This record gives sequence, structure tokens and C-alpha cells, in this order.
Amino acid sequence: LINPIKPEKLKHLKKNKMAMKSPTAILDLFISCQGLRDRDILTKSDPQVAVYQALSLKSQHWERVGSTEKIQNDLNPKFATSLAINFNFEEMKYLKFQVLDVDRELKGSSKYCLNAT
Repeated sequence: LINPIKPEKLKHLKKNKMAMKSPTAILDLFISCQGLRDRDILTKSDPQVAVYQALSLKSQHWERVGSTEKIQNDLNPKFATSLAINFNFEEMKYLKFQVLDVDRELKGSSKYCLNAT
């Protein structure tokens, strides 16, 4: 969806180092996954998606745009959290989506990648 810039989204964009000076619009990304690998032994994976952006595919610097909420025990999640990114018709932007299995253990949390990045 391409929406006009809303004031509540500007706060997020000011923190974003790669934010364009004059974006044409803000894209709201709504993310879902299907057929994720199950990395848990007793239950299903607990997926969460982290989104990164770069100005080139060869870039060594991928900036984290944001992440979705964690959904427990679901291999086909539909995330409620949307992520806003700047969109400018004249500029190429590359996005990378990393799907993680987030588990909370007694000694902390561990993350396993559920997709190839």
C-alpha cells in the first residue's frame, strides 16, 4: 500500500539513518509467512521477522528498519505489526527479511534463522 505521510510515522523516520530527505510516500509493510521450518522439539517455532534495508545489494551496511511481534507456535504466521519505510520513486531500495524462531529459555533467549538470507 502506498499512503501519504502521516504525522505519527514521522517520528520513526527521523530515527532512520537511511531516511530520504523528501520521501514521496511511506510504505506500510504487512508481513506473513507460509510453511516455515519447525526448529522446536516439543512445540512449533515461534517466528518473528526482522527487516533490513540498504541502498545497494553489495552494501556491507544493512540498517534494521524494524521487526514484527513474535507469534508463538505458528508455522504460517500473519503478523499484526506493520513496518513503515520511506518510498521514493526515483531511488532503488533493497530490503532483506530475516525470519527468526525466538525461544525464551531459563538462561535467556535464543534465536534460530528459519529462512535463508
